[in-house]
Amino acid sequence: SADANVFPEGTIMEVKKVTLTTTEKNLISKKQEDDQTAIRQYSFDITMKNKDGEEIEPDTSKGKVKVTFENELVKNFTTNVYHLDDNKKVDKLKLTKSKDQVTGETTGFSVYLFELTLVIRKRVLM
Repeated sequence: SADANVFPEGTIMEVKKVTLTTTEKNLISKKQEDDQTAIRQYSFDITMKNKDGEEIEPDTSKGKVKVTFENELVKNFTTNVYHLDDNKKVDKLKLTKSKDQVTGETTGFSVYLFELTLVIRKRVLM
């Protein structure tokens, strides 16, 4: 979702499921928490196109853009979303959770990794 005028009228969204490369996985792993183990991961390439079919990015000077991911398991697990931009920079989105959805603010589109994790608590022996 986006605020008014962030995208020109006629913009369409394309979403493709993708397989992350080893390099992409390594870049994302640097942002992952040590005490979490991924049990499910889904990666997508999200592209916005103008009415002429040309790839475009949001004009965030005109408002906010949010991405929402939905999965029935969200309510049972810790959820993370990572955005890997075209320059291979990784951002972990700050998420709000609602039932079976998580939503985070973003500044652009390309590859996203949605993951459900278990938090592993380390025991301290005394």
